Amino acid sequence: PASNPPPSTTLAPIIHPVIAFSGAREIDKGDSLLVAWAATGVSTTQSCILRQNGEAVAEGNSGTFFIPISAAYPDEFITFVLECTPFDSRAPESEASKELKVLVK
Repeated sequence: PASNPPPSTTLAPIIHPVIAFSGAREIDKGDSLLVAWAATGVSTTQSCILRQNGEAVAEGNSGTFFIPISAAYPDEFITFVLECTPFDSRAPESEASKELKVLVK
């Protein structure tokens, strides 16, 4: 008699997040900075969050953020972090976050 093959025990490949995150690495006081990002393999129900020095300033799985840097800007660096949620829960959370550090001169 014909028998059914055993059920497959292989899992589908993990969907890893891919994040493109760009902006100038240094900027002069008095200039403006544009940060752009696009993320795939991330949640479509929880938007990515862009943080500037820890504060949420924008959200979306793709977008741009424009910031003028005053001549009196007090810090030496601006740190941007894009935090996303992986689409595949098996993917490491660390793959869904990127940092961009900008030197202010």
